Amino acid sequence: MNAGFSPVMRTASGLRYNPFRPNPAAVQIEDIAAGLARVSRYGGNQPGESNYNNASHSLCVLSAGFAKGEGGLDPLIELDLLLHDAPEVYLGLDIASPLKRYVRIGGRAVGDLEFDWMRAIFEGLGLPPEALDNPVLRDAVAQADELTRQIEEAVIWEVESKPKDDCAPLLAWVLTRVMRQRPWQQDRDEFLSNYYFLKEAQRAELREI
Repeated sequence: MNAGFSPVMRTASGLRYNPFRPNPAAVQIEDIAAGLARVSRYGGNQPGESNYNNASHSLCVLSAGFAKGEGGLDPLIELDLLLHDAPEVYLGLDIASPLKRYVRIGGRAVGDLEFDWMRAIFEGLGLPPEALDNPVLRDAVAQADELTRQIEEAVIWEVESKPKDDCAPLLAWVLTRVMRQRPWQQDRDEFLSNYYFLKEAQRAELREI
């Protein structure tokens, strides 16, 4: 990076931030929802007329985690499932998982920078960033994300290999999301409504402690 160069980006709401310096003050859930809903899943490499975006993908991961947890997940885990791709909004990129281990930004591995942004996002949204160090939470997100990827491949590209999990209802639900055509604003709004519902559930759980 050139000496004296200060990279500055803006969120959808106009907030200025440095992508190399994760900052909780730059985090707004409305920016996250809009940023994810405007970006096509798989870098736009979808056949046909599908406009399946990252907000829809995040909702599918939430549903996959809920299905695997048999409806008994902690609201904090569900929030992480929904927000797992939120750092991409602040880094301005959606790098396919197979490439992340090889890509560096500003001398840092992109995965490390994403994790730092995830901590800033949790803090900015009033969630405990230390929860991200919990292996139970990390495993829940990784498994739900992988299951969703398998289902997406089966639906979008009709690959022969099917997901190992018994998830026919979830597969059918993902199919409807992939095939439907609707304005990105509707996916943004659905993302936000799920976030507010889960955030209130998390607050209620804290009040009971």
